[in-house]
Amino acid sequence: MKHNSVFKINVNQIKENFQHILSNLGRETNVILVLKSNAYGHGLLKIAELFEKEKRVTHLGIAQPLEAIELRQYGINKDIMLLCGIDPSQLELMVENNIQLLIHSDESLRMITQYLKEKDIKDYPVNLKINTGLNRLGFTINELKETIHLLSNNPHIKIQSTYTHFKDGAAQYSEVTYHQKELYDEAILLLEKHKVDYGFKHLCDSGASEWFKEAHYDAVRVGRALYMDNPLKPEKERYHDVGTWLAKLISIREIKKGDSYGYGHAKIADKNMTIGIINIGYGDGLLILEDQIEIYVLVNNKKAKILSVAMDQTYLDLTGISAKPYDEVTIFGTSSTGAYMSSNEISKQFGDEGCTLTTYISKRVKREYIL
Repeated sequence: MKHNSVFKINVNQIKENFQHILSNLGRETNVILVLKSNAYGHGLLKIAELFEKEKRVTHLGIAQPLEAIELRQYGINKDIMLLCGIDPSQLELMVENNIQLLIHSDESLRMITQYLKEKDIKDYPVNLKINTGLNRLGFTINELKETIHLLSNNPHIKIQSTYTHFKDGAAQYSEVTYHQKELYDEAILLLEKHKVDYGFKHLCDSGASEWFKEAHYDAVRVGRALYMDNPLKPEKERYHDVGTWLAKLISIREIKKGDSYGYGHAKIADKNMTIGIINIGYGDGLLILEDQIEIYVLVNNKKAKILSVAMDQTYLDLTGISAKPYDEVTIFGTSSTGAYMSSNEISKQFGDEGCTLTTYISKRVKREYIL
């Protein structure tokens, strides 16, 4: 194999997770499948292909024009929704490939309208974003009031949907989330008052879709839930990740207390140690600040602490672990012998969730899809 490690992705479990998502939705609520950042590291094209013919998936949500073009060139025909803003230099390519644009500010609305007007294009599909507190993209209520005359009777755009983004959707019964829904509903009433066709409504991300049924509306946006369970659940209650990152032990050596390891004598052994080397590092996406937290991987079903991460290689503490060169190392996921280390168990050490780890995984790592 030409790759130093492999990210194995369980396709059947992805399908099961999707059915679980649907079981929590009403029959009239569809799914926008969020595939940004290489489908959270799981492979943009393969995941899109898997759901190309799924009727309940009405749109694919992506974050950059590059991803949209990759999908079109691969032959994906579903509606593609840009979830981030773009600059004027990117407009022509998006319109040529019929990618739905995001209207998130007065400037974006004017820019897109002017371009479409110059090209004599009518009813181009766009999505309207409301800012209910995330304060990233979108119109606040007051901003919407000032701009609504540009939305009303605009012949060049056709709003496909209107949505917002929760700040903490995975936290059940959050008062913040309830308040965001109230602000969103207020925006919808304002659009109705001015007879602006706002299309279909979607609020919930993966986390909110699991509990906030009153906000399911016409569609939910699902990304993380396709691959891993809610990060706020206790570990024992979470279903297993669909992905497993595997590498090999390349070298094992003994060092004495006081010996240094790593560049610039950065690390000094505080005991006699057995150290192992795996031939992946931050160049492969193992971006862990090991000086600040304790992170472990699995070696022969035992937890081995990460000591230091370089670009292409990583030191492990194998003291007390029976191991030999070329043994399997499970960064996270399910080992060949059935031991399990969740991505969430690692990422929670630095206050994040598992999809951060999977998204880090670089293209140097082989993606392998198993049934």
